[in-house]
Amino acid sequence: MGKFRSTIFICILLSLFFSVPSFAPGEPMIPAAYWGSIKYNNGVPVSSGTLEAVVDGVVCGSIAVNNGFYGQTGTGQKLVVQGNNLEPGDTVYFRVNTGGRVINASESVDWQSGDTRPVNLTLQSAGIIGDVNGDGMVGGLDFSALLAAWNKKEGESGYNNLCDFNGDKTTGGLDFSIMLQNWNKSVY
Repeated sequence: MGKFRSTIFICILLSLFFSVPSFAPGEPMIPAAYWGSIKYNNGVPVSSGTLEAVVDGVVCGSIAVNNGFYGQTGTGQKLVVQGNNLEPGDTVYFRVNTGGRVINASESVDWQSGDTRPVNLTLQSAGIIGDVNGDGMVGGLDFSALLAAWNKKEGESGYNNLCDFNGDKTTGGLDFSIMLQNWNKSVY
């Protein structure tokens, strides 16, 4: 019996000695950086505002928009996207706060550590929130798109960030209320 206890004790001791600590932190992620042009879907450049990069409903970076551009090539300033919980492959959505309105961009990118590249952005409408299809007015086709994305959250099949007018990463009653405020409004 004594030999058995000694063997068990030695096995436990060796397993503790050679085990890898599970609390070791991973390598820190290098931020991604983007720059590019930003315009409305009718081709008009966005003159000013603040561009935000959003991942899982959290703003992970922002930069000023000036005369249709954000950031610069080379060593110039860029939209730096970073955060404690970012993982490679996370979807980065873009939105602009211009003139007190938050307008989603049509484009998104998959976040990668250290990614540095141009991303040209197009806003869904020339300032009319609720114009999902970009035809310059809020109407039945936009409502159909909202219904198709109804009660969907970011990451779910059928989610459409163009229907998320308030930027909370889900489509529902608040987005419908915003659409109704602009019903039948037109840029023309």
